[in-house]
Amino acid sequence: MIKILTACSIEIDDSDAAIAEILEQLDLEHTQLKNSVGLMACHVDFILESDTVRRLCARLPFDVIGINTMGSSTNKGGGQFILNLTVLTSDDVTFSVGLSRSFDGAEEKLRELYNMARAGLPEDPKLMLSFCPFSNDAKMDFLVDYLSEISGDVPLFGIASSDFTTSYRKSMVLFNGETGDSYMVLLMLSGNIAPKFDVINISGDNIINRAAVVTEAENNILKKINNGLAVEYLHSIGLSNNGQIIGVQPFALLFSYKGDIQPVARIVIGQTPEGYIILGGNVGVNSAISVGIIDRDYILETARDIATRDGEFSFKIIVSCLQRNFALGLDNMDEMETIRSSVSVPFLFAYSSGEICPVENSDGKFINRYHNLTLACCSF
Repeated sequence: MIKILTACSIEIDDSDAAIAEILEQLDLEHTQLKNSVGLMACHVDFILESDTVRRLCARLPFDVIGINTMGSSTNKGGGQFILNLTVLTSDDVTFSVGLSRSFDGAEEKLRELYNMARAGLPEDPKLMLSFCPFSNDAKMDFLVDYLSEISGDVPLFGIASSDFTTSYRKSMVLFNGETGDSYMVLLMLSGNIAPKFDVINISGDNIINRAAVVTEAENNILKKINNGLAVEYLHSIGLSNNGQIIGVQPFALLFSYKGDIQPVARIVIGQTPEGYIILGGNVGVNSAISVGIIDRDYILETARDIATRDGEFSFKIIVSCLQRNFALGLDNMDEMETIRSSVSVPFLFAYSSGEICPVENSDGKFINRYHNLTLACCSF
């Protein structure tokens, strides 16, 4: 069993007040069990404008890992300019953390990271949680596939840091008070734990169905659909004009792979002079394509859905793509507030620039996948 402790502070400008507030809420002297780890999600100013993160981690008697994010919440509080800390503590679950200071997708770095985390466990892990910096290239898919391969398909759930205000600034990963924009942290959990996963992409009336198959692609470059240029397909459904991609609302291309029950979402992040489309993740040849468009109503409906899904759980970690937040416009707190008012167990919610979550295939096996424009949940 895992016991969950949560704490938060909005005291960006007063480190002493923030640290005192969080330590008082945790009350570790009376609440901590044998094994513990901290998961942190905070606004970047807690890192860049103060030394709260570094000093707080120095006061805590366990590993603390996490990311900075444009918004986070727990049952204690939520918002943009906030630091949220969730502590997992247990007598029968073991936690072990590994750190890689280079996020370059090299096999040897990932194997070192895996071995570092695995060395701290008495048995094979049942769950891996990853915290990564922002990346808009093919690194994330390679990371997911390689960690799945060397772990023997241990379930992997992950979040990428995000810091979007009026412009992109710093995407940081946190490890015991240290922060960096090229770090990757991996947490492994073993023992009495049985995780469950939920992924919500786009469905129902928000899907544009037009028979299409990927006929040429290379990593995250979608070259041809139905043997024609990819941008021409977008033109046929009203998302391209004069060879240029348009979109009033956030949209994603949904790719269905043979054997997967759920499609994988990929945002469009650009195009090439040849008429190819640059995606937020890799795509495979022969996968079927549909297009999903999201709006405020759909975001709040899916947030409520994932927060209230049944199960005997003590904790949920919920990750939402930051583009879902963009689609809310001026109502940018609504998704966080919907989840806070709907979930019935302790939780940590954070916005992400990329989501990692297993999806179920037709054989009932969960396959680790990297997603865009997705709402994902790991419950245990």
